[in-house]
Amino acid sequence: TPLLRALELRDHSLVVLLLDHGADIESQDLYDRTGLIISSELGDSALMVLLLQQNANVEARDHLDRTPLLIASRRGHHSLVRLLLQRGANVNAMDSEGRFPLMLALAHENYKIAQLLIDYHADVNQRTR
Repeated sequence: TPLLRALELRDHSLVVLLLDHGADIESQDLYDRTGLIISSELGDSALMVLLLQQNANVEARDHLDRTPLLIASRRGHHSLVRLLLQRGANVNAMDSEGRFPLMLALAHENYKIAQLLIDYHADVNQRTR
């Protein structure tokens, strides 16, 4: 969709224009990625804030069952993880392979993110499926 393409290009003004004219905040691409998932991949907190202000679904899932929080935790995007947690993202969400945010943060040596997840009550005894 035009909104998803504008997000991929990191064109903030175009994203605002499209949202102001009723672009579907929950539209998905061929991989079931929403705008919030794309902003999590890009690590762009300004884009994420724009989408969260429009009440984008923090529990959206892509074709691999990954949420924005899972993606941001894996990629080391601390500010995005904080934003998502503040908006109520499930700190213990699992993807299709049974991975969860705390596991991904630790596996990628993102210790500040791991601490943040624990502060938001991540299950330190959670197991993969």
